[in-house]
Amino acid sequence: MKTIIAKVHFNPIAVAVSAAIGVTSSLQAVAVDKGSQPGDSSSEAVILQEVMVYGTKQSTAQAAQDVAGQVGAFDAAQLEARQVVSIEDLAFSNPNANLSGFGTYPTVASFFIRGQGIASSIPSIDPSVGVFVDGIYKGVTYGVVTDTFDLESVEVHKGPQGVLFGRNVSAGAVLLRSARPDGKFGAKAKTGMEVGGEESQYTTAFSVQGSLVEDSLAAKLSVYHKDDGGYFKSNLTGDALGENRTQVERATLVYTPDDRVDLTLIYEHGTTDGDGLVSPEIEAQDARNHGDTSNSDQNYTGLSDNEWSQVTFESGFDLGGGRITNILGYHELDSMSRADPDTRSLDIITSSNLLQHQVSNELRYNVSPNEQWDLTIGGYYFQQTFRLYADMNAFGNVTAGGGLQEQKTKGLFVNNVYALTDFLTLSAGIRYTREDKKVKVWPRTPTSGCSVVPGGGKGYCENNRPFTSDAWSNVAPKLGLQWQLKEDSKLYAHWSRAYRSGMYNMRTPVSGPPRATDVEETNSIEIGLKSTVLDGRLRLNAALFQNQIEGFVIEAMYQDPITEFPVQDFLNAGDATVNGFEFDATYMVNENLVLNAGLGLLDGEYDNVSANLDGSIDADTGLAETFAGPEDEDLVIKYMTERTATVGISYEIAIADAGSLTARADYSYRSKAPYSDSNRTWFPSYKQANLGLSYRPVEGDWRINFYAKNLMDRTVVGGVVPVIGHYASPMKKGRRLGLEFIYEI
Repeated sequence: MKTIIAKVHFNPIAVAVSAAIGVTSSLQAVAVDKGSQPGDSSSEAVILQEVMVYGTKQSTAQAAQDVAGQVGAFDAAQLEARQVVSIEDLAFSNPNANLSGFGTYPTVASFFIRGQGIASSIPSIDPSVGVFVDGIYKGVTYGVVTDTFDLESVEVHKGPQGVLFGRNVSAGAVLLRSARPDGKFGAKAKTGMEVGGEESQYTTAFSVQGSLVEDSLAAKLSVYHKDDGGYFKSNLTGDALGENRTQVERATLVYTPDDRVDLTLIYEHGTTDGDGLVSPEIEAQDARNHGDTSNSDQNYTGLSDNEWSQVTFESGFDLGGGRITNILGYHELDSMSRADPDTRSLDIITSSNLLQHQVSNELRYNVSPNEQWDLTIGGYYFQQTFRLYADMNAFGNVTAGGGLQEQKTKGLFVNNVYALTDFLTLSAGIRYTREDKKVKVWPRTPTSGCSVVPGGGKGYCENNRPFTSDAWSNVAPKLGLQWQLKEDSKLYAHWSRAYRSGMYNMRTPVSGPPRATDVEETNSIEIGLKSTVLDGRLRLNAALFQNQIEGFVIEAMYQDPITEFPVQDFLNAGDATVNGFEFDATYMVNENLVLNAGLGLLDGEYDNVSANLDGSIDADTGLAETFAGPEDEDLVIKYMTERTATVGISYEIAIADAGSLTARADYSYRSKAPYSDSNRTWFPSYKQANLGLSYRPVEGDWRINFYAKNLMDRTVVGGVVPVIGHYASPMKKGRRLGLEFIYEI
């Protein structure tokens, strides 16, 4: 029998909180009212349970079905039912949304909603989908795709969110909210094993909560550990690839001295360390030409090491008939990645080291001047600094580069919801944002002034270059109407605008002052329906939308005709229009059987193109040609997945007096999409089938979950990168079988 020892690192705050909970809870233990807690065997409780969301920034959370917009929302019970370990496990759970990692450097997010997003490991490229953890915006996409645990909810808000969230949410926003203690004693432990590849994966997690001061101060400690031995195998060395270890600790304090005041302090520390990119060799340009999900021809495992800390202090108190909410946050990240991009026995290694820290504060006031009017007024401040060092060692020749960026963002916003009649509601909001960026960029050349670290590592660049700076100011409005058809059904329509930041390229091969892109602007019109009928047994949501994108920013990637290495550049490619439709439904056939389905359709095209997209290179600059031809306007927009669909079923079986067994199955489809702007490389169409079984006894505080993911063993790729006559294509895991044991009191 294999002995597994989880090496758990405790910080002083976590130890103190844990000890206090243990002592106090032993004196004040009370039974937990589980209600519809994770592990409820009722299909209705888990799948049709209403999820409360916080993305509307009201004084209290709203039910997802009451929001006048499309929101994919999952509570703790639903996340467990789907065996969600990473946010990537929800990649295909929403029509017209793809929440995947980039792949070349693990933990880097590549999120797309309604055809807009990014696929890049350059930290200075700002996303179209903003990610917020406990109300704190993640300033870079590094460190976003990590394991999640002990969450209260995940929210996916689709469409521009410029009024409430500011910049870099022109496609949508993803919100993760950690579970808060309620003052009652409770404990939960989970252990699991997953097999299917070269080596197995083991996870352990526990949480304990209780009251430090009765009726006023609650505390919680959560710890998570994963040890993944590596799913893939190197054909050249025989070693396992994809090894990863993750360790996260989170301590939470909630102070509620009375009904008017609540203070929440959350501290999280986490580390991941493991292998880097895993990819087979692809001789053709098309990722559809390979199908092996378990083997690779690379001879170097690479690495991906990350350490982060985040502190969130959220305070709320009643004032003048309204409520003030303040969210102060600090986040820091140290990320080191190394990869074998040739994925063969060639001597080519790339390294990237990112050091980032940020501080932000949002202050808002919610008040109802009268019975018809809800008013939200707020201000926002964000400041971050990050330093990138990147090098490439190709056959012993090292080129190194990177950059330093400092930025500040300030915003003021107001949002109104006004009931014109008993059935017609007007919403109107506006946000002013100013953003300042200062950068120093060192081109990745032998003479860049950056240190060369033998074997790759944490290098640095000399701080002897002048700053280049720029500033942008914009106004983002939103106007909408909501018509209440009946108590549980509504139609809505709104127009909104959002912006994506101007940005600098920190991986440029060109010397000279860096240049910033212009700001990208998205204007969106959406008409939708949200309805619950048949006495709550059928839930229907649908939307038609059109996004008009001006100054569409892309990361153009070409292959240098001389070196055959990738060349990357940021461009305002032109203007584009994306039309779309999405639909999802959940139907409880009876108290045991629940069906669900979703469909997303997209049709996107360039209206005009101001930059060359078909791959031509300027011999003098090494960058894309500045001219564009008629053939460029006929290209399919990169990453535009025209069709996404999912169907699922959940069935609960009572086993006499032994308990209940719930079976779940789902099937998802994603159509092919171009990976390159030139349409020379494509993601394959993708089909995925998953299965889950959960058993819970009539008596007892434990349950067992079994799951099978990617039953069809389909290859999932994270990109297609040209490297010396062939193409690297980062792979995701194939078929996986897992078993979890959970004990909760």
